[in-house]
Amino acid sequence: IHEFELVVTDADANEARDKMIVTVSITSATLTVDAGVDKSHQVSASNRQVYLTGTATEGAAIIEKYEWFKDGQSIGLGASIWFTLIENGTHKFELVVTDIDANEARDEMLIMVTNGTGTENNSTVDEVKPVITLLGNSIVNLIVGDAYIEAGAIAIDNINGDITPDIIVNSSVNIASEGNYTVSYNVSDSVGNSADTVIRKVNVQAAPVLTQEIVLCQNKSAYLDVLYQLGMTINSPLNNGSVFAKDNNFVGAVICGSFSNVNSSADILNRLKGSAFPSATNIITTNNTDGSVTAQYEVNSVNLQAYAQLKKILEATGETDFLTYIDYTTLDLLQDMYIDIYVNYVDLTTTYITVTVTNKAENNVVLLNRLVSEGTISTSNNTNVITDTFNYQSNTLKADILFVMDDSGSMRQEQRAASDAITTTFGSAMAVNGVDWKATVIGTEEGRDYLHKHIDNPSENNISKLASQLLLGTRGGDEVGLKRAYQYLNNGDIIVRNGSKLSMVFISDETAHTELFELDAVDINDTYFVQNGIKVNIIIPQGLNINSNLAFEMANVTGGKIANLYNYATGYSAMMQEIADNAAGSASTIILSEPPIIASIHVLVNGVSNSGWTYNTSNNSIVFNVASTPNTGDQITVRYNKI
Repeated sequence: IHEFELVVTDADANEARDKMIVTVSITSATLTVDAGVDKSHQVSASNRQVYLTGTATEGAAIIEKYEWFKDGQSIGLGASIWFTLIENGTHKFELVVTDIDANEARDEMLIMVTNGTGTENNSTVDEVKPVITLLGNSIVNLIVGDAYIEAGAIAIDNINGDITPDIIVNSSVNIASEGNYTVSYNVSDSVGNSADTVIRKVNVQAAPVLTQEIVLCQNKSAYLDVLYQLGMTINSPLNNGSVFAKDNNFVGAVICGSFSNVNSSADILNRLKGSAFPSATNIITTNNTDGSVTAQYEVNSVNLQAYAQLKKILEATGETDFLTYIDYTTLDLLQDMYIDIYVNYVDLTTTYITVTVTNKAENNVVLLNRLVSEGTISTSNNTNVITDTFNYQSNTLKADILFVMDDSGSMRQEQRAASDAITTTFGSAMAVNGVDWKATVIGTEEGRDYLHKHIDNPSENNISKLASQLLLGTRGGDEVGLKRAYQYLNNGDIIVRNGSKLSMVFISDETAHTELFELDAVDINDTYFVQNGIKVNIIIPQGLNINSNLAFEMANVTGGKIANLYNYATGYSAMMQEIADNAAGSASTIILSEPPIIASIHVLVNGVSNSGWTYNTSNNSIVFNVASTPNTGDQITVRYNKI
């Protein structure tokens, strides 16, 4: 019997409550298990391993655990395991299967162990030599010296316990990741004498990450992972660069171009969008501190090949020579795609553009989009491979966030929608990184006292509490959120926890009605926010992304994210993820020795490739997500090409 209570709070903090009772009865599920048939097993002096494998019938059950026992002692988890027998004779094994409701099913099987036949130890075999392979489905040939590998089976047991059985000898095997593997095989010499089953260790490493250089202009190059094939080389009066492809489909380009009648990266981005994909939906636009712009667009229900969309983008740059392009008419049509663009306007003669056009259904979307960054472009002839090593020290990832919510009369609907969107995206983003967060909420009205209402009672890892506090009501009049944030911070009313870094989220449908002198500054770089390294992220209508809006200027100067107030579904998600990433980056102990070319980064944990990480630009660090976090003391190796 479970009791639930619903609490409803209005904008003026009035509450109403009601309870309900739910009675839950769980029907017993059908659960059976089969540990396999009894069998005999011949062993030799050097190999006494047996392979135990069982099956279970779930019925209505959901199986939670397979566990093997011998003589009442647990010997391993999983439906199939290897086990080494010490003594000859009959051995009893029991497989126990448990479902999520703690129901159990058991089955026993016997293995009679005897010595192997044939002459033992009259043939030798060299150690399996270490092999080097690229990650993925690369082919690895196991080399065993001069001895002949007898027809039989090779079992590869990797460090995670996964087993690939029954691989025919003298053939190749697919090893998808790095690690230390156990390889077992039977051998015989040239006259047919049998040798023991030999067990050897083999270490599989990834080949160094390689990048290919695309010469641009102004002593600049773009560096792409060798995963991408280079297509057409662009060498025209306006553009220099290359188009790159994957799986026989052109997906991106990097160019150095010349534009007239423009003054900024944003001008060029707007020109590209207006000419090449006018109906696309903007997901996020980031104005970088160096004047470059990074943007992502979403295109739905438009029947185009990714290459055809890319061609339209290149045409918008002034490119006309497509005679050397391959025939793309047979490539698949796409209806849903992402367009990611990085634009860095230097002057009228030099603009760097990197663009990818990606099928939303592909599983390499993230990898492709990671190419679109300033880290792709760097000074030519500087592809030295750097290897940094660390002993991992786990830190608690902390984030302190100050939410500044417009509490004026026009914000009732937006306040509710923003509260819903932020609490959803914020919570999931923090959970992915395992961030311990504290959120403080204030309004933009100078006459309202938030010191005792919310500042003294912040939300700590409590989404429902944050949701309630974000609904400030709409009784405010003055929209001086930057001023109020400065006052509370400068007075020490809002205290940032040790080991944490403060970020700010400013939400309003109006320009920031705050002047620099109200922040005790004459220059924006002298403000409290800039001097203390506080990223000011803003959620405002797109029409207010203008330099006369101090909130917009503050976001640009501090490197904050900018989202559209009315783009609840997607605009807020990237911002919340960025805040979580920054919190994790601030706590990371994996700080690289050199600025990397991002596409070249390769991370290993105890010699095994690990892809569960992100690169944090704010402090040049590697940040692991929760599922891939190493243990304290693990060795971390990061290989990359430096910028």
